[in-house]
Amino acid sequence: MGMIRIALSGLFLVAAPLAGAAEPSLADALECRLPADTALTVLAAAGVPVDGTDAKPVKAIAYGASVRTASVYRSRDEVGLTYHIPASSLGAFIKAAKLEQWEDEDGAGAHRALLDGRNALNTGHPDDLADATEADIECRMSFGGAL
Repeated sequence: MGMIRIALSGLFLVAAPLAGAAEPSLADALECRLPADTALTVLAAAGVPVDGTDAKPVKAIAYGASVRTASVYRSRDEVGLTYHIPASSLGAFIKAAKLEQWEDEDGAGAHRALLDGRNALNTGHPDDLADATEADIECRMSFGGAL
């Protein structure tokens, strides 16, 4: 009887993490935290066409910001996801997403590499968008190595 209890306890320990694993969400894709192939599946299930056409309305939250619209393209090497948040949310978005701000002769913005460099999350600098109503967020996801 003791062996059965031990065996059942072991089974519950293995099954518990599997039961708690959530399916990838639209927020996961928008936050650039999914591999490219998984992101494509999630985006299609959410009704975001992967055809590079004009941005479609989306109801989701990414790093605390309300996402208004999104568009997706797919090339041989990567998936590109562009979405729009209120410009007034950009500072908090950059902080929540832990983006590093940069500035050079070509401009300024904020960036973060994810998934060992296979994904990259980018946006403009808040000062450059002071008069804008929306901020563009770009997530690039590589099918192969680092971007």
